[in-house]
Amino acid sequence: MFNRRRAGSSPSNAGFAPPSAGTDLFPLDKPIGEMEAIALPVMDVPLFMEMSPAAIFLVSLKGIIIDCNKAAADLFGYPNRFDLVGMRADQLLDPREYEAAVRGLAVITDLGLFSNRECLCRKGTGESFDALVSARIVRGTTGDPAAILVIGQDISRSKSQERAVTESETRFRILFESSADGVFLVDQRGRAVTANRQGGLLLGVPLEDIAGCTANEFIIGEDAEAISARFESLKRGEDVPAVERTLRRRDGVKLPVEIRGALVKDADGRVYGIQYVIRDLTDRKRAEAEQALIAGQLRKALGNIINVVAATVEMRDPGTAGHQKRVANLARAVGTEMGLDATKIEAIRFAGVIHDVGKTSIPAEILSKPGRLSEAERRLVREHARFGFEILKNVEFPWPIAEIVHQHHERLDGSGYPRGLQGDQILIEAQIIGAADVIEAMASHRPYRPALGIGAALDELRSQRGKQFDIAVVDACLKVFAEKKVPLL
Repeated sequence: MFNRRRAGSSPSNAGFAPPSAGTDLFPLDKPIGEMEAIALPVMDVPLFMEMSPAAIFLVSLKGIIIDCNKAAADLFGYPNRFDLVGMRADQLLDPREYEAAVRGLAVITDLGLFSNRECLCRKGTGESFDALVSARIVRGTTGDPAAILVIGQDISRSKSQERAVTESETRFRILFESSADGVFLVDQRGRAVTANRQGGLLLGVPLEDIAGCTANEFIIGEDAEAISARFESLKRGEDVPAVERTLRRRDGVKLPVEIRGALVKDADGRVYGIQYVIRDLTDRKRAEAEQALIAGQLRKALGNIINVVAATVEMRDPGTAGHQKRVANLARAVGTEMGLDATKIEAIRFAGVIHDVGKTSIPAEILSKPGRLSEAERRLVREHARFGFEILKNVEFPWPIAEIVHQHHERLDGSGYPRGLQGDQILIEAQIIGAADVIEAMASHRPYRPALGIGAALDELRSQRGKQFDIAVVDACLKVFAEKKVPLL
């Protein structure tokens, strides 16, 4: 087999294309047709080669392919194994491998050493691929080196997977090390295995000293049992929400932090440990404190402005001095009794203080008139809800103050004014202020009549329960007075 040449082939190397690289990797001193026959040991080489799934080549000491099996032709993309016979072996290598191949050939031929290495090979189409190439000297019957046996295997898939894993690990390492948060890997005993640079800075511990540390050493304000319970929940794969805790660095400095944990499994799905991400909340807490301070100052300024507006209304209508504040206090107590959220209760308080701001648009002589008003005067006074809306509608309150003021005289059954709204069309804040307004007005003295008393006011509310006034609002009003949660008017 090894001395066999394809039938009809010329005993010359005419038409043989040397590698594109300028260097002769395996220089020839005689044409292929003049190569001497190689005396090999008696063995069934053809059967051995053809049975092997790996590519097998027999290469002369000068680098010429003497013979190969079908697997070799398949691997390098040739239709027939005879297409490879007579080629220079370096034509099957990627040009980037030439220099290394020269060194490898010298080691094999000069020293007789076995070679087994990964390299880039090239198919007949010019496409390169990763291969594992093994080579060793074949000796003839005289014991002298006669040829080189080369075995090649395509390892492109494994190399591709290996590169993918390496790239994935590199990306993870970059993310791990560049994270602004501290990242810790903890084993199943709750002891740190490793951490990123930020993790070491958070704890004030050199990275080489982090292994073996536990959360109990650094988390304060929480006992070991609670920490352990959260850790065991994570180990069971349960969804454990992030928690905010105080971290005490090794140097004693305390930091507010957010801690998130997640289960880590290996490729086979076995639990490897817990990954903790710890975020320093110092800057966020400082910003929140500053925002809260500013918000408090703005709210205080807004309250002062609203009080000024309320005082202006009272100056226009001194006969109802204190009315708006009393309505606001009662309405806030009713909203609290009803279980409204803090935002709605605050809206009720501010709207209650200025719910009659529209009266500044009504002549003072009408507001303080001691006798009965004419029909025209009554219609004008009723416009104060709309006037108030017009005054407030362009002010950017954090609550719908303008609309609450606009609706505080609307009634559940549609009998109110100025728009005749009914039912759910009326904001609950306006309904509450409307009920409180009726109670305070009836229970207090007015220029045109004496006070009717709190009893009469509550009776009026009861009679209109579910009609003009919401049932829940009326019940809350009655309870507030029954339990004396506001002073009697």
